[in-house]
Amino acid sequence: MLRSLITLYALPRYSRAILAQLQANDRRAGGFLRTYWQTQDFSVQAEGYDSADDALRGVLLAGMGAQIVVGLLVIFAWKRGTLPAGIWFGLALVISYPLVWAHVLALYAAIATCGYYLTHPKKLGRALVCVILEHQVRRLRARHAVKVIAVAGSVGKTSTKLAIAVLLASKHRVRYQEGNYNDRVTVPLVFFGQREPGLFNIVAWLKIFSANSRAIHEQYPFDIVVVELGTDGLGFMREFAYLRPD
Repeated sequence: MLRSLITLYALPRYSRAILAQLQANDRRAGGFLRTYWQTQDFSVQAEGYDSADDALRGVLLAGMGAQIVVGLLVIFAWKRGTLPAGIWFGLALVISYPLVWAHVLALYAAIATCGYYLTHPKKLGRALVCVILEHQVRRLRARHAVKVIAVAGSVGKTSTKLAIAVLLASKHRVRYQEGNYNDRVTVPLVFFGQREPGLFNIVAWLKIFSANSRAIHEQYPFDIVVVELGTDGLGFMREFAYLRPD
């Protein structure tokens, strides 16, 4: 417990640690906050820091330093009798700076993400489609006892997937897709036997969402779903964690 507190208030190392967490979560505010609140030793996290964010780290250090100084000034004003309740506000400022600036960093990441999507409408559309489809897969798995087999790797995913599916199909009801539906948009479509329309074909996507919703509440006609996962870069596997493959 004491070590955790020490690492929380070791300002230079702490600033590297929270930026390393942001980098490890692909600059996503939600993932960063989950990692942050699960961390007990920030000295370990700091070792993964990439110096590409040195400018942002400078802003964090300046902000945390300023908060500490203001807190001390408020306490000093209380001690001189010019600010009667200043002791509590000053202490709160000094004690809370690690939490405050971690959440300021999360807010910065969220705003940056929103700005990026607003200037890249295609990526925004893709992200919205993914969120809806992934939610539908979660609902499907929650309602039906279907097992999921996921194949990942650099080479041979499609052939391996087909071999597994054909072998299991001799004794089980197996759903799979013969092509290479293996990205964040197409993998959820396999669960519902849907084909991918154009990204901006809004009518087609609405029909897919509606059909998927009906399928979730009907009896699922398969025991096993076999999918392949395209993991061509850092963080790609994290995008498929919601599948919870067996």
